[in-house]
Amino acid sequence: MSLTQRFDAFQRRHSWVGFPLAVAYKFAEDQGPYLAALMTYYGFLSLFPLLLLLASVLGFVLQEDPDLKRRILDSTLSQFPVIGEQLGDPQSLRGSNVALVVGALVALYGAMGVALALQNAMNVAWAVPRYRRPNPFRVRLRSLALISIGGAVVLATTILSALGGSARAFGAELGPWSAILFIVVAGVLNAAAFILAFRICTVQPTTAGDLLPGAITAAIVWQLLQLFGTGVRRQRRQRRR
Repeated sequence: MSLTQRFDAFQRRHSWVGFPLAVAYKFAEDQGPYLAALMTYYGFLSLFPLLLLLASVLGFVLQEDPDLKRRILDSTLSQFPVIGEQLGDPQSLRGSNVALVVGALVALYGAMGVALALQNAMNVAWAVPRYRRPNPFRVRLRSLALISIGGAVVLATTILSALGGSARAFGAELGPWSAILFIVVAGVLNAAAFILAFRICTVQPTTAGDLLPGAITAAIVWQLLQLFGTGVRRQRRQRRR
């Protein structure tokens, strides 16, 4: 028996070796790197217009309300990566109609691209035949639903993660257990959102149990990214002081 055959027999007898090996082979066979690169491309395409759109909207809101300006600048929104720089400088926040329109259109185009790429990746992963996949109209309706749900959940969990990663929130001291509670709640919402997103992204009949391992993994990674971004922003502010 050759070395390859021995290793194959070993991984068949031991699931702790065979499972990650099967996942790696499945990822390669489904052109995982290409699908991930496609989602990353559209993600970056929509990220910067979304930041431009957010800064412009905040500029409109803050121009006529000094009290709201103070409360927003003192809140955990100032801890957000990237946009925290502008939020920390009230003079830099200016509403712009052109930026609002351009940012909204480009952000919607990029977000639709992410949603379409994600649906394609999920259908490929579940080996859904092309004739069973949604037509161009239905797939875009699914994309709009995915964007709406994802946007609401991301906003909620980002605020919760920022609260959990900050010592102070809206003028109140957060104890360690309160911060942990915010993070746990955000993680649970993330996992539920990923399960819902995975259900929307494929026409293959699935159960929550089928999607739970991937949803938990994605939620943990997303939570770590949010906490890391908040921590980096806080360290930068401390260095400047």
